[in-house]
Amino acid sequence: MSSLSDLWHLTKSAGRPMAARISRWRRLANRILALSEIYSQYSDEKMLELAKDLRWRSKSGTALADLLPEAYGLVRETARRVLGQQHYPVQIMGGIGLFEGGLAEMQTGEGKTLTATLPTFLRALPGRGCHVVTVNDYLAQRDCDQMGPIYEKLGLSVGCVVSASEPDERRRAYWKDITYATSREIGFDFLRDRLKVGAQLDEMHRPRLFQHAEISEDGPVQRGHHFALVDEADSVLIDDAVTPLIIGLERDATVEFDALLNWSRDLVPQLEVGVDFLFDPGKRTVELTNAGTRKVVLASKPALMNSFDTEKIYTQVEQAIRARYAYERGRDYLINKDEEVAIVDEGTGRTLEGRKWQAGLHQAIEAKENVPITAETGEAARITVQTFFRRYENIAGMTGTGIQAGREFHHTYGLSVTTIPTHRPCIREGLPPRIFANQEAKRQALVPEIERLYQAGRAVLIGTPSVEASEALGRALKSREIDCLILNALFHEAEAEIISQAGQPGRITIATNMAGR
Repeated sequence: MSSLSDLWHLTKSAGRPMAARISRWRRLANRILALSEIYSQYSDEKMLELAKDLRWRSKSGTALADLLPEAYGLVRETARRVLGQQHYPVQIMGGIGLFEGGLAEMQTGEGKTLTATLPTFLRALPGRGCHVVTVNDYLAQRDCDQMGPIYEKLGLSVGCVVSASEPDERRRAYWKDITYATSREIGFDFLRDRLKVGAQLDEMHRPRLFQHAEISEDGPVQRGHHFALVDEADSVLIDDAVTPLIIGLERDATVEFDALLNWSRDLVPQLEVGVDFLFDPGKRTVELTNAGTRKVVLASKPALMNSFDTEKIYTQVEQAIRARYAYERGRDYLINKDEEVAIVDEGTGRTLEGRKWQAGLHQAIEAKENVPITAETGEAARITVQTFFRRYENIAGMTGTGIQAGREFHHTYGLSVTTIPTHRPCIREGLPPRIFANQEAKRQALVPEIERLYQAGRAVLIGTPSVEASEALGRALKSREIDCLILNALFHEAEAEIISQAGQPGRITIATNMAGR
């Protein structure tokens, strides 16, 4: 878009940058709608021919911005033929914003999944790979299955990576034009490639002119980081920004370490908060004071602990304190049927099978719960979510709540947040929050309100922060003979059935976390 046009839209919008972007995108969307109507007269063969021409031009050096109107027009018409759905003007505007490297704030129900097909198709044209990032495996597979036929009808290939995918399946999926996956799967595959190839990985992923890339069965599974489109971007890019992705290196279990764990667990009740240690509930950090370290040193110890130095003992005592005070069963972890500690993902409410906390914390929680203690793990490779996504040449995101974190998005990723207008006026009413002194007072106010809505035949969805809270609310409702369904980490097998019933009249659903559901 020319500088003269940008200046005209900025002047028209009284100098407001977001309004100027919306004005410019609306004008371009009208042009795309006109092209889409022209394409509706073309045969499928003619549409595929146009798509192949766009791909050839993109690989020949034509700027993708110049191809945007034609590409978006083709995708819109193809979606009508494949899905029976057409992009509304506001969805096209959102798609333009995503291509320009921004974050589109679109309200729930405005069709972010369909919107994503526009920039995904355009960014995939050069053949360098395009990653569509979702919050869980279910959404990755669902979006791939639903939107994949659009891309395939226009000559592009589509793949999906889920937690159960084997290495060869992952490699084939990443070498497709478009790949759907979660941030965890893409991040961990990057770390595994690093361990396999080493520092040569960046050089291998560097694009070269006139060189045809081929899949290598013994090479890395990924082929570089050209473009990422992140769904629920505020959750992935901001909330989980400093969350480390770690590939563990299992160490041999020893009776000495087990003795240290059990001794630390038994010592914790003898230590006083604020006197022997400092505890920050928000950050979940623990630090022994001088009084606490003296008490640890002077405490009686079994002979098996003689091999550990004082610093190691201090560290494990601090982990035992964290296990007791900072991590709650039912909120942060569960004990599964195999008597193993299963971590609960804060973002999805699902258990993370096979994942462990590091630095002895996982084993401290196992000792606390009196379940079999597993081997301690070290770090073979590590990267934070923020560092990983900043490796992408181009990145864009979608969310329903992004404007509040606008400064963080701009500072960290260089993304401008734009609120996309709704297709129709929003009639949803937002009520002011109510604050209570404690959980019991809140529950006493909540249950009668749920009962009132239930008697009126309304469908009710309640979000809770933990498994324990969902179970407690469920018991309170059942004491009043009100039927409810609980969706938490304990009932994954019934998740699809519970979700399918959630909108029925008079149906009450309690969920630990609604992200991706």
